[in-house]
Amino acid sequence: MAGVSIQFDPAAFSPGGPLASFANDKSKARWTIAGLSEEKQSVMGNTSRRDYGLPLNPDKVLVILYGSPTWFETVDEFNRLSYHEMRSHLANAVEQGILQVLGSGGGAATVAAIRAGTVA
Repeated sequence: MAGVSIQFDPAAFSPGGPLASFANDKSKARWTIAGLSEEKQSVMGNTSRRDYGLPLNPDKVLVILYGSPTWFETVDEFNRLSYHEMRSHLANAVEQGILQVLGSGGGAATVAAIRAGTVA
């Protein structure tokens, strides 16, 4: 594995996990982080455009589907994601046990590395 992948944490749907109530529908699970096109706006985590009516920036949208990880070709590409629009929200989801970021060696990245942009 040369790049970085983002996927649902396998334990998220287990009893006691943050998504345990969705265990029977996990094949339909989808987590979206969408950056807004206006620079002063931040990001909408796990929402859609119609919820806020604000324009999205299609270059800043991450969608993670259960069973189909989102890939970045290189670690540098992942580490260059905007902190406020992407990495901080990914780190929050990792802290909550919802998502998992896997580095180039296949190991889970720490929340500190995600926030600092130093995933290896």
